[in-house]
Amino acid sequence: MNWREDAACRDMGSERFYHTRNVGVTAAKRICQPCPVRADCLAEALARPEYYGVWGGTSANERRKIRRGEAQRTLNGQRRNPRRLEPDFDSIVEQYTRAGHTGVAIAERLGVHKRTVERARARNRNRSVAA
Repeated sequence: MNWREDAACRDMGSERFYHTRNVGVTAAKRICQPCPVRADCLAEALARPEYYGVWGGTSANERRKIRRGEAQRTLNGQRRNPRRLEPDFDSIVEQYTRAGHTGVAIAERLGVHKRTVERARARNRNRSVAA
């Protein structure tokens, strides 16, 4: 099954997702927010790599940071919270987890360390227990 068939944007014009100077990026990200295949979209954009537009709820700059590993650490080696880079990182990890992907596979697809995925899974478990 092609994930694009279930995408929230499937009947929308691509011009909504390709912008110059980040004008309209927020509106495009809002479309991606509830999308059930957001994680698959992001994974494809990272795998290609897709250098323009909003894919999987991320801008081109955010995907570039993910590819460079800046979700893990800054240039001086200090750890950074990946949620600052992608506010919905935990929900993307949760979608992959529910789809049966291992932590290592998720880490490889998102370009982060497996411990980052393990921490996101722990936060997701804590939220579900608290709810």
